[in-house]
Amino acid sequence: MIPTLTISDSAAEALRNAIGDSGEVVHMAVSASFDHALEIGPAGSDATVVTVNGIAIAIEAESTERAEGMCIDFVDGPNGAGFRIENPNAPPKITELEGAELKARLESGDIELFVDVRTVWERELAKLPSSFLLDDDSSAKLAGLDKDTPIAFYCHHGIRSRAAATHYLNLGFTKLYNLTGGIDAWSQLVDVSVPRY
Repeated sequence: MIPTLTISDSAAEALRNAIGDSGEVVHMAVSASFDHALEIGPAGSDATVVTVNGIAIAIEAESTERAEGMCIDFVDGPNGAGFRIENPNAPPKITELEGAELKARLESGDIELFVDVRTVWERELAKLPSSFLLDDDSSAKLAGLDKDTPIAFYCHHGIRSRAAATHYLNLGFTKLYNLTGGIDAWSQLVDVSVPRY
């Protein structure tokens, strides 16, 4: 099988810069748990070589089916620049979002629900706009929603909210997000008017 891949122009440029004049190729592996690895090295005889956007990609034999339809992009974000790989074959997972990206996605409507998993007294101290508290009633309503509903979760530091998102992932939800660093990070990096505690 020869997989079909997409490499964005920015990713192709970054890979060309990494390869230079070495004559080497990009090696790609996709593990059974859909962890992705990109490395530069000489072409091996046991790999399937695919050229996409001017970049030769050597795909390990056991990775070809898992690599089908993958998109490789190169992005620059608040934590620096790096490759972003989207794989349509990977099982659903929880996506960690920094505060600024989550705010933009909430404002655009890309994420429909914003769930606060903290306690009532914590919510009285500080809360984020458009969020609602996860209690027994809202938990039952969430469980009954379409499994493709995009839902983001937050707590104080991002740990309890990740556990809540994992619960909904196990219920079959496919578009789940967690606020990295929780409301504390939001208060420091997105909106300093939100009280810290």
